[in-house]
Amino acid sequence: MEPGFTGTKARYCPNCHYPLLQGASFCSECGQQYTTGKQTLWMLLKALVGSALNIDSRLLLTLRHLCVPGKLTLEFFKGHHRRYMHPIRIFLLMAVVHFAVLSWTLAEVRDKITEAQETRKLNLYRRTFWAELDSAQAKVLALFPQPIAAQALDSLRSNLGGYEVTDSTQLLYYNPSTKKIEYRSIDSHDVLMLPTAKLTDKYGFKDPVVRFQVSQWLRILLKEGGNFLNFILGNLAWMVFLMMPALALLLKLLYIRRGKYFVEHLVFSFHYHTFSFLAFTLAILLTPGLISLSLESTPSESAPPSDVWVSVAFIAVMVYLFVALRRVYQQGYVKTFVKFCIINFSYIFIFLISLALTLVVGALLF
Repeated sequence: MEPGFTGTKARYCPNCHYPLLQGASFCSECGQQYTTGKQTLWMLLKALVGSALNIDSRLLLTLRHLCVPGKLTLEFFKGHHRRYMHPIRIFLLMAVVHFAVLSWTLAEVRDKITEAQETRKLNLYRRTFWAELDSAQAKVLALFPQPIAAQALDSLRSNLGGYEVTDSTQLLYYNPSTKKIEYRSIDSHDVLMLPTAKLTDKYGFKDPVVRFQVSQWLRILLKEGGNFLNFILGNLAWMVFLMMPALALLLKLLYIRRGKYFVEHLVFSFHYHTFSFLAFTLAILLTPGLISLSLESTPSESAPPSDVWVSVAFIAVMVYLFVALRRVYQQGYVKTFVKFCIINFSYIFIFLISLALTLVVGALLF
């Protein structure tokens, strides 16, 4: 009997309209189960649970094989695609998890930045108040030269307390006219009290590029430093993502005689960075109070070392890279070690350049 017929009645897939084989419950073209379109609540829940369990099983299998250096890359190029998550998808998933955990860990740093900025503002307001108080005190003593008036004013000043001296703010900026990095000392009182446009006019910032840089730095340093940290963390994930082709190109040049396509090196790069995200995420989670310990000026002697798990993760990532290079590219220990060193030195250089560009561009676009 021909496909699509059961007795005298033809059956077609409701999704792609492909003829169904006799007695078949699933379409051989698109894989959808045959249905009249009507579904019971039980069928709906069954499909939902089945879909969720399928995603979970693929994720767990992907993470398990990811922990074996090079295995996931080799499996991918054996054609085993359906059983694992796509390299870019698992990379993005672990990047989101990693930077979410990192952002949560850095919450105390953000709070301290905000607190420092608020303290600076308070000191500047106190400085203005004390200047006005000094002027008023001189006028009162001129009108009432009696000793009791001076004693009362001294008592008032003692009860009000003082303020920390914050005379100036140092700003760095690039000057297009001189083609140099310059710095300017700006009175902190002007920074707080004057609008940005009037402040740039007062200090002679004529160039629009310089004016823009100054306004951005003032916003970051004195107003929204905590938000800037969140902004940079969000951009770091994209920075690492954009670094993937650079590392893949480096691998292509180092293993040009192996005859591998660029995409094979790219998949290796995604899998390696996914494992790195996983390792450092676990290290952060296993080190409670990592950031708070580093911020303490005099940590307790009984406090555990804050960098043990981070060091373990770093060593694990280095060992993982070496073993993965050996397994995927099938070269001897000496050649692999030499190329391993070249990759690490080049990667550090690429990472630092990318980080600097991310910070500068982030500061300009914030």
